[in-house]
Amino acid sequence: MYERVVLYYSASAAGERVAFRWDNSSRDPISGIAPAGRYDALYWRLGDDDMLDGVFGPFTGKQSDNRLALPLSQTDVSPGESLPVRKMKPSAGRVAVSYNGDMEYQRTPMLRRVVVRLSSSVVMGQIARLSGRSNSRVKASSVIIDPVEFIRNVDLARYYAVKFGSGRTAADKRAKATAILSERKAVTGATEGGTS
Repeated sequence: MYERVVLYYSASAAGERVAFRWDNSSRDPISGIAPAGRYDALYWRLGDDDMLDGVFGPFTGKQSDNRLALPLSQTDVSPGESLPVRKMKPSAGRVAVSYNGDMEYQRTPMLRRVVVRLSSSVVMGQIARLSGRSNSRVKASSVIIDPVEFIRNVDLARYYAVKFGSGRTAADKRAKATAILSERKAVTGATEGGTS
């Protein structure tokens, strides 16, 4: 029980740290303090955070793989990594190397969260025989709270629900808007270069 509590605490703390610093990846991974004048690119939510996919449905038909294997072998940013992965790395790097598992960013239309799954194989032989398990596993989920972005998304969804209307014409308008926004998303990503 003690081992599971410590394991869950580690998973929960890692997820909460990521969720707290989500709005600015320059925040310190422990204190959460953001250095003055350092922010993510202006439209990072539009492209890198898949906000449009959350509101209008997937543009590409495939979900980005925003998962890190734990423990991390290196915490340096690699070229081509998604912004969610770069946001998770500092906190993921603080998870004890004796634990195995993963950290994943999940997005639904109205909910964003960081899920941390950890396991530990440090179980005494007698306990393993009695419980039938050779390791402990836990899963912790931390919801990303971003009130300003939530209000923007609700307003955007309400605006387009009225703008598109219903019926056959609504599907055509939605498809046209999706095409335009996909094109702008690609241009935004190219001009900002995915910098954080």
